[in-house]
Amino acid sequence: MVGFGEGRQRPVNYIAICNNIADSYPLGIAHGLQKDAIQNAIDARKGKNKVRVHFELFTNSKGRFLTICDSNTTGLTGPVLFDAASYEEDLPPDYHWARFESFAFTKDDPDAIGARGQGKFIFLRSSSKYTMFYDTLRQDKVYRVGGTQAMKTGCPILPPKESEPWEGEIGESEIIKRTGVPPIKSIGTRIIIIDPIDEVIEHIESGSFTKAIEETWFRAIEKQILEILVTYSGKTHYAKVPYPYPLPKKDTDDYKTWISDKDFSDNNIEIYDETYRIKNFHAACHVGESELDENLRGIALIHNGMKICAIEMNSAPINIKEKITGFIEFDQNLERELRKGENQSPNHYNLKWRRKIPHEIRNFVYHQLDIFGQNKLGLNTDPRKTKRRKRTNAEEWAMRQLLHHATDLDLFGAKGIIRPPIDPPPPIIKSLGVSINNFTFPSPEIAPRINWGQKFEDITITAYNRTEDSIKISLLTQVLQGDSIILQPLERQEVDLSSKGKYRTNSFDLEILDYLYPAPGVYRITTSLIDATTGDRLDKVTRKFWIEKDPPLRQPFELQPVPGFPEPFSYRQWYTSGAINNSPTLYYNLSHPAYLLIEDDEDSQAEYILDIVLSGAMDFVLKRPNRKDGSPDFHPLEEANIFGKDQLYEHDEVPAKTYEELTRYISEIRWRIFEGTY
Repeated sequence: MVGFGEGRQRPVNYIAICNNIADSYPLGIAHGLQKDAIQNAIDARKGKNKVRVHFELFTNSKGRFLTICDSNTTGLTGPVLFDAASYEEDLPPDYHWARFESFAFTKDDPDAIGARGQGKFIFLRSSSKYTMFYDTLRQDKVYRVGGTQAMKTGCPILPPKESEPWEGEIGESEIIKRTGVPPIKSIGTRIIIIDPIDEVIEHIESGSFTKAIEETWFRAIEKQILEILVTYSGKTHYAKVPYPYPLPKKDTDDYKTWISDKDFSDNNIEIYDETYRIKNFHAACHVGESELDENLRGIALIHNGMKICAIEMNSAPINIKEKITGFIEFDQNLERELRKGENQSPNHYNLKWRRKIPHEIRNFVYHQLDIFGQNKLGLNTDPRKTKRRKRTNAEEWAMRQLLHHATDLDLFGAKGIIRPPIDPPPPIIKSLGVSINNFTFPSPEIAPRINWGQKFEDITITAYNRTEDSIKISLLTQVLQGDSIILQPLERQEVDLSSKGKYRTNSFDLEILDYLYPAPGVYRITTSLIDATTGDRLDKVTRKFWIEKDPPLRQPFELQPVPGFPEPFSYRQWYTSGAINNSPTLYYNLSHPAYLLIEDDEDSQAEYILDIVLSGAMDFVLKRPNRKDGSPDFHPLEEANIFGKDQLYEHDEVPAKTYEELTRYISEIRWRIFEGTY
């Protein structure tokens, strides 16, 4: 009887696997390539010798190649394994060849940072043919060659199972025959990427590849752990310590510093009755005039010599925040904890901040930066500013998750029937208030961007009074860039606003002319409702727009915290007003007991606001304009799950089916977000 062992192999699309893994690198393929290649070399470091890594882009008679060669390393030790059953989790730690050729292999060695075996697929993705060869020369003088290619039906490895390993003279012959490059002569490992993709070539030839290496590995270069060379167009470039590193070790005319064991002595983090030590913390604020490279801003988390990510001083004003740089390093025990998959993302670009250890590390950094600001930068830590910082960070994180995991919501513009200009009542959450109506972007597909020559049309301002008393009010509408007033599209108006009444201005256009708005960037139109008797501001509404420039975060709707909702709405957590592409705004209640319970913890606040953002987004989806044929458009919700596919549901079934479909979609998005514990 034929068993499963003799059956046909199910094909696996390894090209898709390569693409998916490469897509998870937030700074692109070229950046991920240098990071994983150098990390592999550091992992194979021999003793305390300086590791040398040489990237070389060249063309020969066989084609175009990118080679990555490391030396002062152990090389790929261990035997060649031909049977899948041989790849077990208890392989000896020196079986580096087998581990390199495996996929998603878990390392037991706590000092091996590459714990999930996926990094090699960034090498394959860097090849237009999804092909690479690799050779190694070991301390025992064994020279060996291998190769692999990702295909839609698998990822075969050379040499084939029936052949002897490509070692010694056989290996030398194969590498020359297939690539035209001679065997390596020093102990170490070389990766040969066949026909590198344009993105990698462009980054190397433009110098941005070397710059990325310097930003990622500046501490290892500074500490003489690494020497990195990049050769292209016949010239060799050495990666250097980027300015302003090495950081000054004391205050100067241009720098204020904050250094562990010098400015403070509490270097410990207590986690679950365990004490972990911060090995080095070094922050510096450049108080001079020169710009600090944005890639070097913030406190870099250094792990095994490599920058994982950076934590910025969000409590500081922008002119200070952009001048803070530095790094934090950990003792061996904390380093080992951070290497665990539960604490760090697979591609080493971020930590999972909801986990206890990363959470406490971030709190440590925030605390030291706050003290630095107070003691040396003249900043006072205002509890209100700290709250605002946490709330702003939580809002931005929640909105980024929405945009990243629910891109099919398509909330930026309506593709169906655009409703005519409307003057909707302002949100019920305010007793006295003002609204900007029909603030509609002329090109929804690029909103919230608008270009010179375009204009906002038929904007109106509405003031309203839901109280029992009449009041004399003043309306002030302005367009600003930063603190500078660009223009005042309406004259300041003073009117009597009767009880339960409203006042609406005439409509006006806002034309985007280059002589009025010469500098690309963010602008805002604001309307203030002012008590004409006392001069107190009763309400203010702002709408942002970007001229000739894309915003750093394309928000599909405004997210506005409100101190409290009036009765009878005080129990509500959130409320929406406007519609898609027509001043959509999501308000949330800062006085709600559920919010007050978590407002001091940034991560808990982020989760809370995420739930509100997801629910609010679904509210806008259900209010989406109809399609051109008049049928409702509820994408990304499955309309067949709401109305039925072949046979319509009864009317009384539709609410329940709608709720089921909403919860299905929201649950799926939450699953994607929390699967990685961000």
